[in-house]
Amino acid sequence: MPSVLITGASGCVGHYVVDEFAAAGYEAYLLVRNPAKLRFDPATRPNVTVVRGDLTELSAHAALLSQMDYCVHTAAAWGGPAAWEVNVRRTHELFTLLNPERVRRIVYFSTASILGRGNRLLHEVDRYGTDYIRSKYRAYVELPQSPNYERIVTVFPTLVFGGDRGHPTSHLSSGLPLLKRWAWLLGRLDTDAWFHFIHARDIARLVRHLVEAEQVEKDNVLGNEPLSFGEFTRRVAAYFGHRIGWQLHLSPQAMYRFARLMGARMSPWDRFCIEYGDFRYRTVNCPAVGLPGDLSTLEGILADWERAQREAVVEP
Repeated sequence: MPSVLITGASGCVGHYVVDEFAAAGYEAYLLVRNPAKLRFDPATRPNVTVVRGDLTELSAHAALLSQMDYCVHTAAAWGGPAAWEVNVRRTHELFTLLNPERVRRIVYFSTASILGRGNRLLHEVDRYGTDYIRSKYRAYVELPQSPNYERIVTVFPTLVFGGDRGHPTSHLSSGLPLLKRWAWLLGRLDTDAWFHFIHARDIARLVRHLVEAEQVEKDNVLGNEPLSFGEFTRRVAAYFGHRIGWQLHLSPQAMYRFARLMGARMSPWDRFCIEYGDFRYRTVNCPAVGLPGDLSTLEGILADWERAQREAVVEP
C-alpha cells in the first residue's frame, strides 16, 4: 500500500481527508498533536497510524518522513508568532525532510485569501492581512526554495463548509444556526460581492484526485461556481422557507456598518475584503473532474448541514 502523511488530521478538512485516503487503502500516518481530538477510533482502521507530535517536533520523525510516498499538509496555526513559526518555517522544514527520491506528490494547503481576481497574488495581504493570511502568503512565495518544489501541488480552498457527528464543524458552518435565524432579514440584502464555496468532503475528494492524477495543475483554487452576495442571501432565505420579493442594495461601506451594527468583529482585513468585493477565481471542483457532485450546490450543503443537526439531536 502507498503511504501518505496527513498533517492537521484533527481539523475539519483533515478528518474528511483521512476518511478519503483510508477508504482508498492508503497506509495513512496522521501527525497529530492531541489524538483526543480525533472523532474516530484509530484502532478500528488498520491502515491508519497516529503519530503523536506536531510540526515543531519534526526532527524526531525524520526517519518516518523519509519513507512517505505522499504528503497532504493541512495543518496551520491561526495567529500570533505561532503562525509564522508553523505556517512558514516548519512547513518548509517538513517539505525538506520528505525524501526527494521517494515522495511522489505533496499537496500543500494554502488559502484563497491570498489571491485576488484572476488567481493573481493579492499584494494587499502584507498591508491588511492577519498573521495567518500573511504567513500563508509568505510560505507560498517561498515554495520554490524547497528541494521538493517540483512535487508540490498547492490548493487554495475558498469558503469551507462541513462538519457532522464524525467531523469537526468548520468555522463557516458554525455560523449556519445564526444564518438560519436571520435568513428572513439577510435575504433582503445585496451588495457588490462575489465568492466561491466548497464542502470539506469535496476538498478531500479533490485532494485524492490531485494525488492520483498523472498530470495536474501546480496551483488549484478549490471552489464551486461563484455566487453574488444577493443570490446567496436570496437562496438561503428561500431554502429556509422565506419568500423574498425585493432586495436592498447596500454599498460596501454601508455593508461594513451593518455588520458592525449586528455585532460582528471587523478587522482591517475584513473591511478590505468587503470593499474589494469581487473574489471570483478560476476554480477546480468535483463535477469539473468527474467526481460526485452531491455537495456542489448551496442547497446541497444546507441539506447536509440539516441532516447533521438531526443526527446530533438523536445521538445517544
